[in-house]
Amino acid sequence: MKDKARRDASQKIANSYAPRPQHSLVMSAMVGAVLAGLALLLFGKFYTINMAAHPVIVGATICSIAAGSIVVWIVRLRQHKNAHRREYDKTNPG
Repeated sequence: MKDKARRDASQKIANSYAPRPQHSLVMSAMVGAVLAGLALLLFGKFYTINMAAHPVIVGATICSIAAGSIVVWIVRLRQHKNAHRREYDKTNPG
């Protein structure tokens, strides 16, 4: 039971400065792709560019933004795990 209390305490401290991502990896990629699509749509409307005539550029942009969202999610999860491990090691086992 002491280990659970130690784990909970270190989790609480780690969450204060490196919170765990509250969404899933798939949700992060979907949000990134949708926002990239909307940004491309607005870009095309503003500059009067027919984005449907450039499907490769649109697809590559959406895929790269989705991949970037996945990378950001993984980095944040790794930061959280490192922070939790660091705080767990700092707390007294007794």
